[in-house]
Amino acid sequence: CYGDNRDFHSFPPRRSSDLGAKAAGVELEVITGDLFELAESHAAAFDLVVEYTTYCAIDPGRRGEYVAVVSKLVGPGKRLLALFWPVNKLADSGPPFRVTAVDIEDNFSEYFELESQFVPDNSAEGRQGKEILAEYKRK
Repeated sequence: CYGDNRDFHSFPPRRSSDLGAKAAGVELEVITGDLFELAESHAAAFDLVVEYTTYCAIDPGRRGEYVAVVSKLVGPGKRLLALFWPVNKLADSGPPFRVTAVDIEDNFSEYFELESQFVPDNSAEGRQGKEILAEYKRK
């Protein structure tokens, strides 16, 4: 999540501290904690949330809750850039759990307007045809 010199990353604590060290010369607040609890203290604080395969790690029963939290973090009219994976996985077990285009639409359409969506042609080896890159605008 990015906005006004604030970053929230889903890295372990050691990686979060490394991030601050690498941002020499830039004032940066690194926030660590439970993403599901972040919305109360950082409502509409971010201009952009980059979702990089986090969605697939979340139990499908909590995905609606996850999308609601992300929608609270992003200010109205701001952006969500999401790389969803593994699309079209056959088994429901995980993580990573299966992600489908229908599942994505069902969960994100309440809060976000889809601006563009495509299957990237430059995915990492073994992930070709199994990812969807989508750009959303917060309603």
